Amino acid sequence: MKKTLLFLLLNVFATYLFAQCSIEPFSLQKRVDMSQLIVEGKVINKKSLWNKEQNFIYTINSVELYKSFKGNAPAKVIEVITEGGQVDLSRIAASPTLELGIGEVGVFLLAENKIELLGESQVVNRYMGVASVQS
Repeated sequence: MKKTLLFLLLNVFATYLFAQCSIEPFSLQKRVDMSQLIVEGKVINKKSLWNKEQNFIYTINSVELYKSFKGNAPAKVIEVITEGGQVDLSRIAASPTLELGIGEVGVFLLAENKIELLGESQVVNRYMGVASVQS
């Protein structure tokens, strides 16, 4: 009896926790419409920085472009900003969100970056993924 009750409580609690991390699914057409730039490329470098207010960390992913499907990329390498990262001994893990690794190849659905990073001016070839992890 105790095991059954414990099992039921754990299942209800786990379901509640997972429900808090849901994302709104966007159709491919909606993501394409929201995108200013759609490209294929490879992640070649990463670095993390604080935002201007120093209350959140973002990662700058350098992406070498292979092909453009929508829009005109301003350079052969662009920067894709993702949430989370590590600066010195401070680390922020954001989930669910787009996570990129060096060497990964993919098609990126991107929009203009609106995040200001500490010590960095707005860069022309800096973008953010559209619809977070779905980009």
